Formats: sequence, structure tokens, C-alpha cells
Amino acid sequence: MMHFFYKIIFFLYAGLILFSLLFFSRDSEELKWKQKQWLLAGESSFNNMDNWTTYNINKKEQWISTNDDPILISPLLNDMGAKQTLIEIEIDSTSSQVQIFWRSNDEENFSEQRSKTFNSRDPIKFAADGDVKQIRIDPGNVPNAVFKIKEVKIKKYYNN
Repeated sequence: MMHFFYKIIFFLYAGLILFSLLFFSRDSEELKWKQKQWLLAGESSFNNMDNWTTYNINKKEQWISTNDDPILISPLLNDMGAKQTLIEIEIDSTSSQVQIFWRSNDEENFSEQRSKTFNSRDPIKFAADGDVKQIRIDPGNVPNAVFKIKEVKIKKYYNN
């Protein structure tokens, strides 16, 4: 009886792993498929965050959150009339989560509805509808999180 129970647990665990691999792969393939249908309108790349606005961050040798809500806000991005904006972020963080917000030209503030939360150890890559005017990175959710943003790439597309 116990042997049967272990088999069930094994198959459930294997199924969960297979499902997660297919699910994450599906998202990546869907993004690649969408990109083939878009034409590049313009792109921006940041590997130096000195011109970004920061809150609750101690910027010395390492960047460290001073509370549980560190914030980095990008400079304003060029308006290109894009239909889709691809956002890629490479970050190292001791915090487990990174939340990314974005806003378009007709929005005054960032909102939870236009945000995504990621595991800080996974690559961050997603498409946002419309022409993104500005992004905000919350690189942690705990005080004293040490982080480094290696690069932020923003590509704007219009339909083919």
C-alpha cells in the first residue's frame, strides 16, 4: 500500500514539473510569435541607473533597500505610437521578488493593474500593450535587500 502511495506522489510531482516546463515554454514561444508580427519602432537600453529616480535605496558600493519598498523609476521614454512594448530586465537581488510597473502616455501614475511580479532569480521578459512612457522597478520587498540591475532593454513595436 505504501509503495502505491509513493508512485502516486512521484507521478503528481513529475506531472507538475512537466506542466510548469510546458507553461513557461508556451509563454516564451507566444512572445516570439508575437514579435514576428511586429515591426520595431525604436529601442532603449540602460546599463547605468544613475539617471533613474530612486526611493528607499542606499546607493553606495552596493545598492541596498532601506525599507520593504525600494523603487527605481526610469527617465521618460520617447513616444513612438507603439502598439506593444517589450521589456527585458537583468537583475541580481537578494530579495525573492521583483515587481515591474509601467505606464503609458495617458496615465499619470503607476498602478497595480499595470504591473507584474517576478521571481528575482528568473529572467524578466514580457510584453506590455501600448506605448510605454515610463517603467518602475521595485527590486525587493524586504529591508536590506542587496541588488544590482545589470541591464534594462525596452523595445517598442507597431503592427506589421
